[in-house]
Amino acid sequence: MDYTQLETIVSQIVKRIVENHRIYEKNILVVHPNTSSAIKKIERLKILFHVDEWQGEVVDELINYYDFILFLEVDQQFIVNSAQGIIYSPETKLLSQLILREITPVLVPNDEFLTLVIQSSSNNPYIKMLQGYVKNLQQYGCTICEFTNVKNFIHPKQVISEKNKLITESTIKEYQNSVLSISNNTIITPLAIDAAKQKGITIKYE
Repeated sequence: MDYTQLETIVSQIVKRIVENHRIYEKNILVVHPNTSSAIKKIERLKILFHVDEWQGEVVDELINYYDFILFLEVDQQFIVNSAQGIIYSPETKLLSQLILREITPVLVPNDEFLTLVIQSSSNNPYIKMLQGYVKNLQQYGCTICEFTNVKNFIHPKQVISEKNKLITESTIKEYQNSVLSISNNTIITPLAIDAAKQKGITIKYE
């Protein structure tokens, strides 16, 4: 058995352990109106990610921990006012602070606004106006999408973080920095160590 076969076996075993223990690679913060629909969406998100619900924390306490911040069930009032910079609630204040700091939040409209406005092809002037507010928010850096597309907007980080529980040769080949800092409980395969040496990457355990 060569190193490649061994690495494949180890990868499969570790992935099963990770899945069984629900170890997540992404931390997301969810801002929501506490509706039954939003709660169901949160339960679905928890299958894939580590999910925290916003409790009123300020932006500076959030930006270094969460991979992205998700607003669920946003309605017409939220979108129209936010697009104009009007703050009328703690949630719109949070969104404004994120935009000012050039942090990309993800907004999921409620079903009514999604169907009647965003997905509409009508030439109704009122709908066109509302669609204009959506475009404004997108120009400000917001991602606006259906809930089913949320996972498509979660981009992997450019560096390997301590959240990675398994580092393989392919991981190292994609790594661009000269120093790799990992936690003591991270598994790094022999081929990954060899690849790091070839690329001149220094591995540091924290």
